[in-house]
Amino acid sequence: MAIIEHEEHTTATREQIWALWADIEGWPDWDENLEWVKSEGPLEVGTFAELKPKGAKVVAFQFTEVDAPNRFVDITLLPKAQMRMEHRLTDAEDGGLTVYQSVSFSGPLGRIFQYIIGRGMKRDMPGAMRKLISLAEAS
Repeated sequence: MAIIEHEEHTTATREQIWALWADIEGWPDWDENLEWVKSEGPLEVGTFAELKPKGAKVVAFQFTEVDAPNRFVDITLLPKAQMRMEHRLTDAEDGGLTVYQSVSFSGPLGRIFQYIIGRGMKRDMPGAMRKLISLAEAS
């Protein structure tokens, strides 16, 4: 299983970052690659949501692990593959926070989806994370 990872440092509080993550339908405010996100409920285990990446088809996903305000995981089922995204906040040594995100692909076609989807995610993840942090620090 291949993992794509990115992390950034912030002076924002856990609550400031979590508020932006918990506003599921507001994700396009900090991720310019999303046209829209629709959620069936709050950021809780079991909640289903859909998002529309620019230039791509609608993607359905489910929150499978939530430890507010520290971490959440969502899973997208793909044909003969699964995409797992983890978002995590950890304390940094200087008193700030480290914002971490990873995406991994598993299953018989996982490597193919990593190539098709993962390349763009690896390219776009840093910019989206920096925008998230900028909005959190300004709030």
